[in-house]
This record gives sequence, structure tokens and C-alpha cells, in this order.
Amino acid sequence: MSNSKQTEERIVHGGGWVKGPACYQRKAQLFRALTVLWIFPSIGSVVILLFCGETWWAMGGLLAGVRALTVEQWIALGLLLAHPGFAWLAWRFRRTEPLSEVKILLPNPDHDLRKLY
Repeated sequence: MSNSKQTEERIVHGGGWVKGPACYQRKAQLFRALTVLWIFPSIGSVVILLFCGETWWAMGGLLAGVRALTVEQWIALGLLLAHPGFAWLAWRFRRTEPLSEVKILLPNPDHDLRKLY
């Protein structure tokens, strides 16, 4: 019984966490993550545009090159053009969006988990 009582005295209520404030720019963070992660579809789009189908840049003119694009190349071009759009939105929201404060769980400095046992 004494061992059980000793263990109960060392357990901290709430698990050693406290709620604390944190500031975020939600839209800026979203578009920043999309910009970074959109690198992978962009790489695939570049591969499709350069190596699949006819060489559209060697068709003899801009209009002839646009006419030579296939459906998958149009989709790849759209995916590729979305990347600078995400980067611009991340930059814009980083400059204009106000900070929003949310509550997150932070380690309690009064109850260090390494000092409990």
C-alpha cells in the first residue's frame, strides 16, 4: 500500500502540460506549406512537358506549339502555373494577414516530466 500511495503522490494532474498562447497566420502558413509541397507535382509537370509527346517548343512558333499540346501537357502546364500562384499568395498573406492567437499545450515548467520519478 505504501508503494501505491508513493506513486500517486508523484503523478501530476494534467500530465505536466499547461495551455499557453501561440500566434499564427493561418492562410500564410497554409500557402507556405502548399508552396513547399507543390514542388513534387511541379517536378512531374516538368517531366511531362519536356519528355512526353511531341517537342512542342520546336514546332516553329508559339501558336503552333500551343496547338501541338496534348491534354496531359495542358494539365501539366496548369499544375506548373499554380506553383507561382501559391508562392505569391503565401507572400501576400505573410504581409497582410493579422496574427490570430490560439491556445496550445506547452510543457509545464513547474512539473518537468524527467523529475517526476
